[in-house]
Amino acid sequence: MDDTQGPVRGLEQVARFYLSDNQEDRAGLEQHHPSIDTLRTVFVCAPGSPKMRTFLLANLCLELARNRHPVIIRDHPGDTEPSLEQMMKALPTRHTPEGLLKVCLYGLPDILIKAGDSAGQRLPSRGEEPSAGIPGTGSEWFSLVGLSGSIERLKGMGQGSKVTLMSRDDPMSLLRCYACIHVLATSVPDLYVSLILHGVGDPPTMLRRSQLFSEIVSRKCGVRPRYLGSFVPDAWLEHSINEGKPLVLFHEASPAREQMITIADQFLLWFREDHSEARVP
Repeated sequence: MDDTQGPVRGLEQVARFYLSDNQEDRAGLEQHHPSIDTLRTVFVCAPGSPKMRTFLLANLCLELARNRHPVIIRDHPGDTEPSLEQMMKALPTRHTPEGLLKVCLYGLPDILIKAGDSAGQRLPSRGEEPSAGIPGTGSEWFSLVGLSGSIERLKGMGQGSKVTLMSRDDPMSLLRCYACIHVLATSVPDLYVSLILHGVGDPPTMLRRSQLFSEIVSRKCGVRPRYLGSFVPDAWLEHSINEGKPLVLFHEASPAREQMITIADQFLLWFREDHSEARVP
């Protein structure tokens, strides 16, 4: 992959192809602050792969809870895309009086899910994130906002927002991911981006691809993506998606499961580190 082949060539045409011009999608999207002590918000998107976005949200929220972080999720699937609630269908859940879906796993902090709007509807504005029923426990909460469809939805994010992108490791998928970052970098001041890859390449190969991709993005967009890791889909991952049970809950040996746990650890580390090198002068 070089500057004339791959992500950089035909950027404007690619962006117009993949990113819609729906005016409804341009509504401002701000970080939300329930009445809790600390809330860390990250937007999660898998351009062109809504099933993998749902997979990532389900497994990431469970790993955050395992690390003693309560989580609130706002999921925004498209009209024909899988929802996070479907991915969690094998887990014990209950609906709270406030309309949230609560995942009830013994010994883990709260995981609260609020279904989002369909793809063509307005995203929530400040103050609409549910706060009722969320205790001020002194814990560090995470707010995961799952987005699919038009990347124009992300344009209203506030300064210093964090976005995690998941992409396949093939050139066309990386080109699509590059287009997303380019659009975000021009509209969101002090943007922070992290990247997860999946595909058929082995981890060392995907690491090299991520390094080259990050170099191109940093030169062209002024943002240096933080690479969180990669995984190669296996039979247990497919089993997880088909059964509606997050992969990290399986006990069977699965390389994808172990890689997903490592990615979650890197995600937490990303939040705890100094981000001064994430933006290129």
